[in-house]
Amino acid sequence: MERVLTLVVEHTSARAQFGRAVGKFQAVQAMVADIAAEGALARAPPTPRYRSPRNTGSEARRPVSPSPGNVACGGSSPTA
Repeated sequence: MERVLTLVVEHTSARAQFGRAVGKFQAVQAMVADIAAEGALARAPPTPRYRSPRNTGSEARRPVSPSPGNVACGGSSPTA
């Protein structure tokens, strides 16, 4: 992926359109940034999305999703 990014940067710097290097156009810069971000993600070590309290010690917490019973309603209680 690093080689692809190098080639893309070289090409966008060398190629001209409308009298400017194509690398100067915002849309092309965004595409090159996307390629760089994908390359960084490909090199990054995987991270767990969920840690089991059994395997990681007492400091681990389970992800909590709000349910209707756990969500604050601005301090007012429902009336019947």
